[in-house]
Amino acid sequence: MRKTEFSIEKINEIILVIIIFFMRLPPIYLLPFGGIFVMTHNITRFFIVVIFVSSIYLSFKKKEQIILDRRLILVVSLFFLGQSLSVLAAKNIIAFLSSYKDIVFAILMLFVTFFIVTKKNIHFFIMALLASSLINILFQLITYFFPHITFNYISPFFYEKYLHFFEYQFNRNRFFGDSFDEIMIPLIILYLIQEKKFINKLFYILFTILIIFVTLISNWRTKAVIFIFVFFTSIYKLRKRIKNHAFTILVILVSAIAVSSFLSSGVIKTSVLTRFLFEEEETKTITSRVSYWKDALEIGLRSPFVGVGLGNYFDNLSTSSKKTNETSQIDRYRKFIFIDDPHSIFFSIFATTGIIGLLSFLSVLSFFLIRDLSGIRSQNELPTLIICMFWGLFIFSLMNPWVNFSYLSFMFLIRGFCEKLRLSIPIKNKNGSIQK
Repeated sequence: MRKTEFSIEKINEIILVIIIFFMRLPPIYLLPFGGIFVMTHNITRFFIVVIFVSSIYLSFKKKEQIILDRRLILVVSLFFLGQSLSVLAAKNIIAFLSSYKDIVFAILMLFVTFFIVTKKNIHFFIMALLASSLINILFQLITYFFPHITFNYISPFFYEKYLHFFEYQFNRNRFFGDSFDEIMIPLIILYLIQEKKFINKLFYILFTILIIFVTLISNWRTKAVIFIFVFFTSIYKLRKRIKNHAFTILVILVSAIAVSSFLSSGVIKTSVLTRFLFEEEETKTITSRVSYWKDALEIGLRSPFVGVGLGNYFDNLSTSSKKTNETSQIDRYRKFIFIDDPHSIFFSIFATTGIIGLLSFLSVLSFFLIRDLSGIRSQNELPTLIICMFWGLFIFSLMNPWVNFSYLSFMFLIRGFCEKLRLSIPIKNKNGSIQK
């Protein structure tokens, strides 16, 4: 029996690695037949359920209680309940279920990560995260410099809705806004200063340069803000150990910015740096977000307690706002809704789930924040850097749509790392005492 249990645990670890790869890469069809059943994100959802059920099974089989923080369960349950109650006001049930399932699987992802990750195997999963980012970056470089390869040979495998959105953003000179590879910077810097072999150090240096390059050419200001946050919080945390690498990191940063600016100016004549200059066209983007927030506030006030229902933001817009938020640029036969969220998690939650949903979200967010503020003062580097990654990811939701599987599952995966490492690697204060 022990061998069976051992093999199930190992299989679960392998499945979690597959989940990480499928979750981090664009949604694609693995086979030319089979439809949605062979789409990577749906396979990922199936695997999440498999690990969750098998972990519960192993717990009962070994008669061992899974150690979970009751406060964590409470706040996550409140968040789940707050989002669920919005079904009472939802008019478009299909849209509600589409968003609801992403939240359900994200929460399951949190507990699956908590069940599987340990102090012994955490670096195995970190390597999986880094490897998936490398694949992501390779795809992004091919798309940026040789777009015909992506659109002629790779895009036919994309999930249709993702392909439409991808094409729309590509035509706006926006690239890879949902890749989140900049989140890997804290781990790469940690591994860079820990590594002894020159060849391995060179690998992490090149990795860093590629991430900076992709961030700058992406033309997404949010990605740049996330990079700045995770980069400088990592530098601050590792400041005592980074003295011997300070010059190297400075050279990497300056060189990557210079090369990225030069190459991007030759390919699309612009980069994220020019967007920060707040040219007239860019100020329109900011003012449009303000209008989204006003619309969200008005929608939320129509049903202040439970909102209008997850996924029902667009359905409750005025006729004029709906016309503004649709485009037929993708093709001549289909209109494409490109604004189905107010681009702020707080306004989005208030509009779609009301005061109850917003309070439940603020509860879980405050719980994480209070816990993490104590965690970042600890001497343990890895848990602190993963905390930085989590809040870097959260920054994305402040200015972008947040209810989608790629983003939520990744965010709750990182949160699962945070929570599990808190137990696996006790947080020590500077005086050596253990935080509770």
